[in-house]
Parts: sequence; C-alpha cells; structure tokens
Amino acid sequence: MSDEELLKVISSREFWRKYRNDEQNNNLDLYINYYKLIEEAGQLVKDLSLKNNEISICYVISTLLKLGVFSESSSFEYEKVTLDKYKFGMRIATGSACCRHIADFTYDLLTNLEIKSLPYPCSTSKKNGYVSYSKIGDHVANLIQYNNAYYVYNMYYDDLLSFIYPGVARSNMANIYLNFRPYMLMTYYEIDNDTIANLIPSLQGRQIQTREFLEIQNETLDLLMLNAGLIKDFNSDTKSLRKKIGGKYYEWRRISKI
Repeated sequence: MSDEELLKVISSREFWRKYRNDEQNNNLDLYINYYKLIEEAGQLVKDLSLKNNEISICYVISTLLKLGVFSESSSFEYEKVTLDKYKFGMRIATGSACCRHIADFTYDLLTNLEIKSLPYPCSTSKKNGYVSYSKIGDHVANLIQYNNAYYVYNMYYDDLLSFIYPGVARSNMANIYLNFRPYMLMTYYEIDNDTIANLIPSLQGRQIQTREFLEIQNETLDLLMLNAGLIKDFNSDTKSLRKKIGGKYYEWRRISKI
C-alpha cells in the first residue's frame, strides 16, 4: 500500500475528527509508519492463523504481542498507563502498554484483515452487572464474531467470554463479568448512540465449549511453531518501523517530564 493510500485510510478513520488539525500535520510520518506496521502485521497474522477463524486470529495476535513481536525492544510488559499523546494502538511498539492499547491495536489489525470487530470497553465485576451509557469502565477487551455469534476476547489473558444476556459477558476461566460501557466508543471512536443501541440486543450467543476453544488454540499453536521463520522475517523487516513508532513515544515522554 502506497503512502497516498495509507493517508486515505487514515483520513477516513473516525478518530481523525479529533486529531485532524495539528496532530495529523505534526505527526504524519508517525501515523504512516503505524499503518505500515499494521499492514505488515496483518499479513503475518493471516499466514499464522487458521483460515476464516476469528478466535485463531485473536490468539495469534495476543501470542505475538506478548512475545514482543510488535515492539521495538522485542519484549512486552503489561503496565497501567494514565496519559496518551498519540493513538492508543501505537503504544504497543514501545513494549509497554495496557488494555486500551492492546484493544485498539487489535481492532486496527482485525480491520486490516477485513474482520468486523469493535473494542469492548467494560467494567469488571464478580457479580452479574448491567449495561451503562454514562459510566466509564475499567477495562477494554475486543468484541468479535465467531460462527455468527458475538463473543468478547480478552486479549492479554486469552480468555473468550460468552454473553449471558445482551451486554453482559461472563468468563468461565476467571469467573468474572465484563459489563458493556460504550462511553469510550461514543467519544474516542465517535460511534453514535443509535448504532450502539442497535448493537446491544445482538450481544448474545451460544456458549462455546471449552474443548472447542482449546482445540482452536492448540491447532493455532502448531501453526505458529511450524512457521517460526515467518516471525523471524517479520522482526527483521519491521525493525525500523517499530523503532520509529516506539522512539516517537519515548521522545514525547521525555519532553512531557521537562
């Protein structure tokens, strides 16, 4: 994809309504490099995952992310972050990020692969919860579809949650509930109220069997191990891109502390 085509993609994104002026003009190279990385990463994920299987694709993304494949340091640690200067997903390149960065990066990758998805901002609880438009959540996962049913994929923990009723997903692995809090979708992603209101009734589906989930993970892991050379090539081919993106973040952090 050419720089011109990348700019067209960037300009069409909803979040650019916020950054279209100074942010876009001052950091154009950063955004171009980021979407080049997304394009390269998308091809790698496609090659390493089971064909037409959204769960497998998410498992590949989360595995590569935790191995540091997408970061300039080739390492990754989960760290709570309070401030963001640039697009959330870009922080993955620094090797240190939290749930909103992981979810946004995953969303961009899935979009690149033409897979319908959304970040899933939510609140975590040990008890049954509810959907709230006004409350801000404490976590962000990813909303995906598998076999025409919606699920929540909690990327860093490789946990697939089923909806027990619209907007409330339950994890069998961690015994927690993720309650939909769409405020972030309405602000950062500028998704309108009607779209969200129409989405919520659809957030229900069958309970995937643990055995089926584990079989998908194991088959995907076999593909990852058989194609380790592709990961090595990606590391080499994108080293400069990852360094440019991560370096820009570190530059901002140094300036912000002065």
